Amino acid sequence: MPNETIEWTRCWREDADTEKPRILLVGDSLIDNSKRDVYYALRDRYATTAVITSKGVDDPYYTREIELFCEQERFAYRAVYFNNGIHAHGQSPERFGENLRAALGELMGKMPDAEWILGLCTPATPHNDSGQFYEAPVTVDLAEGYAPICRRILLYNEEIRKAGAELGVPVFDAFSLLAPHPEYKVDAFHLNEEGRRVFGQAIAAKITEVLAGKTESANRGG
Repeated sequence: MPNETIEWTRCWREDADTEKPRILLVGDSLIDNSKRDVYYALRDRYATTAVITSKGVDDPYYTREIELFCEQERFAYRAVYFNNGIHAHGQSPERFGENLRAALGELMGKMPDAEWILGLCTPATPHNDSGQFYEAPVTVDLAEGYAPICRRILLYNEEIRKAGAELGVPVFDAFSLLAPHPEYKVDAFHLNEEGRRVFGQAIAAKITEVLAGKTESANRGG
């Protein structure tokens, strides 16, 4: 489990003084940068909490840190948007999939009443070709032409899709949302103001869609 130069975990609670039902966002710096756009899109009905970290799902403290914060909110969330992968270095896709399923199993067990959404990893432009097959760049045919994308992200996303199918959890295709728009990027990973807004509003729309579908199913007695 390799460390990065700087490791960090941040927790953020909007409308902490209200009793509105709460949405949980779990992810990395892209969620950190877009969390307020999610909040503004949902605030009429929901409050939001974000737990953001540089830890990968292979880190033994990953779920423990999330649980420590979420316990303070009694694990009471209407929906959880979950992503991990960009910071999960040094794992084969298969090993990443195993660690992802283990983390999801533990966290979903703590929050069984929440509607879960798995977010695919966002595009990463290769910036440090390690020579490993899952790190090396691959050329992807996108709507706007060809672009080099980190192969590891593509393979990790396949594992996220598989986990979603196995668990019966919807998957949000954040990759396809952002990949055709290099103009949204400020570096290999991060988004500019327009990209953050588009990303946050799209996450909020997916959460709204999933919760609306659950309500409709309940009303039908499904």
